[in-house]
Amino acid sequence: MAKKIGFQKSDNENSDKSKEKRDPDELSYSLLDEFCAKYAPAATVEQSTDQFTTAEITKAIISFSGDRYLKNEHIKNALIDKGYKYCVEIESYKLVFKWMIKEVL
Repeated sequence: MAKKIGFQKSDNENSDKSKEKRDPDELSYSLLDEFCAKYAPAATVEQSTDQFTTAEITKAIISFSGDRYLKNEHIKNALIDKGYKYCVEIESYKLVFKWMIKEVL
C-alpha cells in the first residue's frame, strides 16, 4: 500500500467545532435594524442625544437574541456601513469610544 503524503487535519482540528467561525443569525441583524430605526447617526457630539459603546449595543442584542456568534466586530462594521460615527471620551484615565446617535422621534 502506498502511503499518502501531504497535509491532513489532526484529530483535534476535526473534533474542535467550538472554534468554528459563524455569522450572526438573522434575528441579531433585525434587532440592529430596529436599533437603527430608533437612533439615527449624529454628525457631532452636540447633535447626539445618546452615546453607546459597541459592547453595550452588542450585549443588549445578545441578551435578547441569545446569539452566541455575534461579536463586537459585527456591530462595529454594520454601524460604520450605516453611516454612524464615534467620539472619544475620557473616563477615569481611560479612553472610551462611543457611537454618536440621536433619537428619532
